[in-house]
Amino acid sequence: MYLPSYPDTTSLAEGLDGLARIVLVHATYETIGGGGVFSIALKRALESLGHEVVHVTMNPGRKGDMQRLLGEEGEFDEVLPRPLLEKLVAAVTRGRATKLRRLLLAKQEVRLAPRLLEKYNADLLVDSSSGYPIPLDIVYMHQPAIFALTRSSSPAAKLYLRLIMLAGRGVFGQPRIPLTNSTYTARLLVEIFPFLHGVRVLHPPVDYEYFSQASPDCSRKWAVTLTRIVRVKRLEALLAVAEKAPDWEIHLAGAVTTRDSRNYASWLEREARRRRLSNFHLHRNLSRRRILELFNKACAYIHPPFHEYFGIAVAEAMSAGLPPIVWREGGAWTDLVAPCCPQLGYRDPGEIPGRLEEAHARFSEYSRQARERASKFSYGEFREKLASIIDEALEGKGYH
Repeated sequence: MYLPSYPDTTSLAEGLDGLARIVLVHATYETIGGGGVFSIALKRALESLGHEVVHVTMNPGRKGDMQRLLGEEGEFDEVLPRPLLEKLVAAVTRGRATKLRRLLLAKQEVRLAPRLLEKYNADLLVDSSSGYPIPLDIVYMHQPAIFALTRSSSPAAKLYLRLIMLAGRGVFGQPRIPLTNSTYTARLLVEIFPFLHGVRVLHPPVDYEYFSQASPDCSRKWAVTLTRIVRVKRLEALLAVAEKAPDWEIHLAGAVTTRDSRNYASWLEREARRRRLSNFHLHRNLSRRRILELFNKACAYIHPPFHEYFGIAVAEAMSAGLPPIVWREGGAWTDLVAPCCPQLGYRDPGEIPGRLEEAHARFSEYSRQARERASKFSYGEFREKLASIIDEALEGKGYH
């Protein structure tokens, strides 16, 4: 996972009033996904606005991963102690039970929040990782951590959900400003946590400036998918697309970083060979430069049938001018694609070959519409909205 090279806007902070000291807590960097990348983008944006940021975690993750993510920004200001129960659950489950473990970390964060504010003489505390509504100044929830459990009919899942809800008593609460990444996620949060109100949408920043350098011309029938290669994404649907659309080259590019993802990637490749799908290609852990090269050669972007809460990869492909073929469920649909290219949505993966032909036939039109929509999620737009939210949070504490 890479961190986009957003423009340096530090100088823009000169002369601003009401600058604050902000404790930013991202409880765990155990796995570096979109949430971890977002937390660093959030840190940099706050600093570019002139605020002083105290960066705190409980699990700094693997040093090499964090070094790539943080670059020259150095170490954390403080690594808080992980709760003993969370460490025990992690050991017993071999790193699984992440929903329960995140709740235990959130409970520790709420308990330590007053000490952190006092220790650093801070004005605000921002949480960017818990996935639960907790009573802090600003809480950014990328997803309702227990969403999958609420939709499962499995007795084990129901028991796990009940355990989490019991453990959440005394932890769950109304943040002063609850934030999330899409209108889709906002709706789910209120549905799952009925006490929650006033949820705002702050879309993650997209590196529009970088990906808009692409200039695809649709000279070849190439389609690209960019996503983490994990089973929950249902990427086997792309094998069916390759089978039903033999004149299209289907390129799947994504992060393969865990044993499960390596096993799944290998299974996809074996299955492609078994079906003799010479038009299916899998690319592991590509650099940004290689991703841009793929976008340049492509004619469409396919997102698998998975409900992304926002869908940063979809926004990046749209920034590159690729017509986005997206499942009609999730934030990628509600906030990215439906407003510009509703004809390219699908309900059943069997519809994807037809959507590919539609994208090919009207490429110039869809490419322009996709770029225009993606430009609304640029770093500049994110920074401007963030500034307004921080000002409001400070006013609520009597700083203005």
